[in-house]
Amino acid sequence: MKSTQACQGRSEGKLHSNDRARSARTGLRLPPLLQALLARVGAAEMLPLSLALGASAMSLPAHAATLPCPAVGTTTLTGTYTNTTTCSVGGTMYNYGTVVNSDTINLSGSFYNGTSTDYSSSVLDNSATSATINDSGHLYNWGTFENGGTVTVSGTLTFESTGTLEEYIYGTSSFGVISGTSNVTLGGTLDLVPISFSFTQGETFDIIKTTLKLSSTFATIDPIGGGLYAEVFYNVQSTQCGSGEYCVQVDIVPEPSTPALLIAGLGFVGLWSWRRKLTGYRNLNA
Repeated sequence: MKSTQACQGRSEGKLHSNDRARSARTGLRLPPLLQALLARVGAAEMLPLSLALGASAMSLPAHAATLPCPAVGTTTLTGTYTNTTTCSVGGTMYNYGTVVNSDTINLSGSFYNGTSTDYSSSVLDNSATSATINDSGHLYNWGTFENGGTVTVSGTLTFESTGTLEEYIYGTSSFGVISGTSNVTLGGTLDLVPISFSFTQGETFDIIKTTLKLSSTFATIDPIGGGLYAEVFYNVQSTQCGSGEYCVQVDIVPEPSTPALLIAGLGFVGLWSWRRKLTGYRNLNA
């Protein structure tokens, strides 16, 4: 909302027109009495009052910098927001922008990181090692979910078909982990993102640990390059994973094309050697 000083010099009619447009963008339907007051004093004074009188849906402006906490009702995010404290989300939150979490989000409501029809700009950034999301509600990822911290699921976590899970890898024992005792549904794309780190053949990363057996998989695994490949195993039970847990385990192996080319090369060398010997034998008996 622009300040009163910034609005000086505008005509009264222009001011009221802009204020009515702002009210329309927030999705608020004001009672006739409030509309009459709005025409006299302007939206800058009346909008906080209208929110206090029971507006349940709020669309936050793109320039807001801090994630609204505690969040109740329905909130729509369209800009870039940061969270550096413990934030409780108990209502329904739609993110069409970027949410950067470096502390703790306690989710007991529903968080939609994009929707099936609008997800290209939706980013939930939980990439910091200090970042934590405690999900006892419902988290749906249609966009990009960056995880280098901790996600604990006692509600539901769903990776939709258009979504991408970017797993930030800081080292062999420092990477994003999703764990829980509840439903995790996989889908979309898995992308391993090394941060000041280089993959080496033979390394293993248990990125998801749950006490419930998974019934879904990622549709696509992005290549990691360097002649290496991320091979993903589901519902792995091992001492590394943890007692009573089912893991999504990522092993770093040579690219499938590398062994295939090696075998094909050895086969060609063998065939060439055999043909050479056969030609020499024929020449001796000519």
